[in-house]
Amino acid sequence: MIERATIGWRIAYLLTAASGALASGALVFLALSRDARLPDAWGFRGESIIHAVGFTAVGAVVALRRPANAIGWLLLSAGLISALGALALEYGVFAIVDHTVTLPGGPFSAWLGSWIWVLYIVGIFPFVLLLFPNGRLLSARWWLVGCAAILEVAMTATLMPSSRARCS
Repeated sequence: MIERATIGWRIAYLLTAASGALASGALVFLALSRDARLPDAWGFRGESIIHAVGFTAVGAVVALRRPANAIGWLLLSAGLISALGALALEYGVFAIVDHTVTLPGGPFSAWLGSWIWVLYIVGIFPFVLLLFPNGRLLSARWWLVGCAAILEVAMTATLMPSSRARCS
């Protein structure tokens, strides 16, 4: 039977590799569509790739050294979600803006990449702050704050305006 620590290491390496592959794909699409003219936006193109690499690196170190600490796993999840969002957004730009004919999945990819950041900013980081520094809540009463954070994510995702509604 495989030990529990071995399974934790395998999952951590798998999440790290998946995040790295997604971030690499995003970097390729960013390079392929670097000359695409886009409207002004907050930040700069490719910033979510930096988020993905940073969150994944810190999360992997914590998850591999202290598998029982939930912060490492949360940061690994944030890195994976950020990498997925980066890939989706950069593919969307490549598929829609950079070509005369829209490539398959371009609109869906752009839609996904435009809102997925909410999951790691609003959904994961409150728990990172609640569980800091040892991966456990200070007391049982803090579960109420955690439940409020989950409710906040659900409300934000539900009430967030849809880009498809504005296009029609």
